[in-house]
Amino acid sequence: MINNFYTALPAQKIALSKKTKTWREQCVDAIAGFGSSRTNGRTTRYRKKTNYNLINSIIDPADLEYVLNPYGKDSSLNGGEPAQMRCMNIIAAKINLLKGEETARPFDFTVVAKNGAAVDAKEEKKKELIMQVANSIIEKAAGIAQPQQTGEEQQQPQSFSEAERYIKMSLRDIREESGNAILEHLKEDQKLKLRFNEGWEHALVAGEECYYIGIVGKEPRLRTVNPINFDFDKNPDDPCIENGDWAREDRFMSTGQIIDEFGEFLTNEQIDLLESNDYSTSNGLNNQMYPGWAYTKESLDAYNKVNYSADRSQSSYHTVSTVVWKSLKKVGFLSYMDPETGEPLDTMVDESFSLSDDLKEIGAELEWRWITEVWKGTKVGDAFYLDINPLPYQLRSMDNPYESKLPYVGRVYNATNSMSTSLVDLMKPYQYLYNIMWYRLEAEIAKSKGKKFVMDMAMIPKSKGMDITQWMYNFDTLGIAFVNSLEEGRPGDPNSVSKFNQFTSIDMAMSQTVGQYISIMDKIEDMIGELSGVNRQRQGQTFSSETTGGIERAVSQSSYITEPYFYAHNEVKKQVLTQLLEASKIAYEGSKKIHHILDDMQRIFIEVDMDKFADSEYSVFVSNSLEDKILYQKIEGLAQAAMQNGTLKFADLIKMYKTKSISRLSADLELAEEKRMQEQQKASEQQNQMAQAQLQQDAADKQADRDNENMNKQLDRENKIDLATLTALGFSEDKDIDNDGTPDVLEQSKIALKQSEIASKQVMQAQKLSHESSEASKNRSLERDKIAASKDIAKYKTKNKPK
Repeated sequence: MINNFYTALPAQKIALSKKTKTWREQCVDAIAGFGSSRTNGRTTRYRKKTNYNLINSIIDPADLEYVLNPYGKDSSLNGGEPAQMRCMNIIAAKINLLKGEETARPFDFTVVAKNGAAVDAKEEKKKELIMQVANSIIEKAAGIAQPQQTGEEQQQPQSFSEAERYIKMSLRDIREESGNAILEHLKEDQKLKLRFNEGWEHALVAGEECYYIGIVGKEPRLRTVNPINFDFDKNPDDPCIENGDWAREDRFMSTGQIIDEFGEFLTNEQIDLLESNDYSTSNGLNNQMYPGWAYTKESLDAYNKVNYSADRSQSSYHTVSTVVWKSLKKVGFLSYMDPETGEPLDTMVDESFSLSDDLKEIGAELEWRWITEVWKGTKVGDAFYLDINPLPYQLRSMDNPYESKLPYVGRVYNATNSMSTSLVDLMKPYQYLYNIMWYRLEAEIAKSKGKKFVMDMAMIPKSKGMDITQWMYNFDTLGIAFVNSLEEGRPGDPNSVSKFNQFTSIDMAMSQTVGQYISIMDKIEDMIGELSGVNRQRQGQTFSSETTGGIERAVSQSSYITEPYFYAHNEVKKQVLTQLLEASKIAYEGSKKIHHILDDMQRIFIEVDMDKFADSEYSVFVSNSLEDKILYQKIEGLAQAAMQNGTLKFADLIKMYKTKSISRLSADLELAEEKRMQEQQKASEQQNQMAQAQLQQDAADKQADRDNENMNKQLDRENKIDLATLTALGFSEDKDIDNDGTPDVLEQSKIALKQSEIASKQVMQAQKLSHESSEASKNRSLERDKIAASKDIAKYKTKNKPK
């Protein structure tokens, strides 16, 4: 049996060869034994357990001993109260509402490469996209026919404004696409929304939120950690768990669960020991091992007060302690010049590396440093250890090799210069006061008897054969109280009559007292609502006298009270998703085929090249802010009006409801608006062109009419000339003044015809000049468009020129 417990870690600044099996087990024992003498701003296990019980309407009578036994346990003055102290829960609904709001908030994330090959690849893709847009604009201006685009090509930007928006919102490297695909797969596979909602409940109830990121069976795993069974080295000025130096988690696991998680590390002998469950042997598992807590000083009585052993079955569960800590690792920083390019290169080597003669010849320099390295080990009961080795995925930055993070990610809430205080901790005193008021109210209701009738029993007419039972029967059924006044006469004188009237009534109703208690409890509920930020308006409890604007302001103001909790929870999500990506780099070797179904039932098949994915460092950004939620609600409220006036199409409305990212929604709506404007502009241009064509057609028709009219006039003139000539020849003498052999009448007729032909040619020439002028104007307009496009391209290049 393992009985070694250490109060301090063994030396960590030693070579890897000296970190033997004994050293590793001593480190696990040391962290497993930490506790009892430390305080670091975290609440006790008892306090956390009390909060969880309170949410489930379970109260510890000892907390209300001063009410139930005000005069001491042994005092004879403590009579039996006609009431029972019970939890009339008014805070569980507020916690459940916040849990529901967290679930309803959009869970949208984006993976962005911070450094590595992905950044360079995105820069090249950006330049390529800009050149494509520029070439497309020039070709359109030159009148070159564009090839028909299909599929994804239709989504490519066609202008510089669209290109700029695409670069901001949609431009991703294949590595970033792979990161988003992996997280989408893990979102469904690991039920990330459920895991985060479980952690959110711990944050509200216990003031602590923690997750473990690990690898099980070559798959990254995310597990919500129970803060009651967790301990870590909290820095007073840093609430983040992953930044601590060590952490410890105790779990109560069955044999099957241990094999499921640690099967690859278990030997046959260890499995036999788990199955035998023999606690009497020296090698048996010690299920009575109470972990030490670095944040508590309470005595064992107080520790057992919350029924620690009742958390698991003695016969089927084993205590499994997982510990992580930051050890020190010796590494060398090698600097040299690349013989081919002449560029300086830096790399990091392990402690077994030594400078070769070739490196010495090129002037390589080696500097040894010590950096942190996270180790992990597991202890099963007091029987054996499992997998005590450096963490396979060291969560450190490429730019800062000295920084490393624990695989436990989380946060302690409201612990600035004080003990951590959860939302339930803030509401607990009011819940207790509410329970006390209800207890008093129940006691008062028990005392409330209404109005009662008082009379002297001597007046019951016993002389008439009526006993008290018959008298009560007549009083209850007939409503008549029979009395005999002679029963109260003077002794010995049967005719004497009692002159003393002892009939009266007393009011034993407690309506006024009950009303006062109810008013006090209403006030307590309002105070809890103001303190927690979950007021009755936010819970949907409104009065008919309240205005819509007043209700909206009350809900909005209450949201600002709880928003710091949501913001901190959001930051935890970012860190968890980032470390999940880092774990997937090690878990998925070579390539990973991903198949999952989206919320809209689309099937996604992706194969990720993990070698290419692992050469960059990533950050995960989560859009889940209060502003986004409010903006989305406002957009949703305006959707109907937009549909009615034609601003929003039905397809856009469906897309809006399916889009979870407010930034993506804004970009999509903006793009849809621009497309509608372009369509309207195009339709307007088409109408103008049609109108212009109609005007040209009308002008051409008028010109044709004028030409026909001129032709007809010409024919009329020619006919008149011919008629005049014929008339002159028929009725006049033949005269030939110039003696050329042709009558003068015919000569004048030819001259008139010649002049008519000249006039007709002049009209045709004028029409030809007008057409040529119109064509020249069109050519000048086309040339101006080409020049404007060239200027736009030059401006965009100048604007995006690297500085």
